[in-house]
Amino acid sequence: MDIGIVAGFVHSVDKRHNQHSGNVSAHVVIGSAGRKFTDKDTGELREYPPQWERVVFYGGAADVILKHVKPKAKNMVVVGERRTYQGTNGNYYSYIRATDFLLPIPAEWMKGPEGGSDENPADDLPPAPDLEDEIPY
Repeated sequence: MDIGIVAGFVHSVDKRHNQHSGNVSAHVVIGSAGRKFTDKDTGELREYPPQWERVVFYGGAADVILKHVKPKAKNMVVVGERRTYQGTNGNYYSYIRATDFLLPIPAEWMKGPEGGSDENPADDLPPAPDLEDEIPY
């Protein structure tokens, strides 16, 4: 089920790439720009924090990722379609099927927010969660 187009910084490349299909998965930081909500307690308009997503690279893109991207691939932006599927336990999971990526990111894109890292905005985020095992390959 396609949910929409998403884009974000790649945080890390999953070591458990699928040898049979050649697909690779990674963590991606999805930016929160423009995603605002009103705090029920204070009435203040606030932004959602950046969130981690799972992305799967297919075919030729997976080959490029394996050959040219280090495990901490913070110099790449990925664009893709968010999809959901139902796992064997009955729960629904979300992942991103990568449709395009930019490598490397121009240096001027990598300036962090004021008070944050100048090298990479992803450096200021908490560690990515463990990857789910039930990603469809």
